[in-house]
Amino acid sequence: IVFIPATIYLLATGKIITAIILCVFCTVLSLVVENWFKPKFMGKQIKLDSLLILFSIICGMSAFGMAGIFYGPLVIIIFLTIVELYHQKYAPDETEYP
Repeated sequence: IVFIPATIYLLATGKIITAIILCVFCTVLSLVVENWFKPKFMGKQIKLDSLLILFSIICGMSAFGMAGIFYGPLVIIIFLTIVELYHQKYAPDETEYP
């Protein structure tokens, strides 16, 4: 959202080399950090699917701002833990019913 208008502005002002460098750098950075490093790093720590981590980060940032990077996955972990505890304690055992 930010680097595309900045690249267009640099192209419009005649700084072609700078625009190309900015576009390549920001594209590589966003692909590596946002789509590979962050879900893999957070997924190994909390043992969740990387797509779920990505969605929880995006939803957390829309709800809590920059703090949502941490609060989003935390809310998902708490929710999944409560669901797992419910299934362990209150869910009927499937062997009871034919």
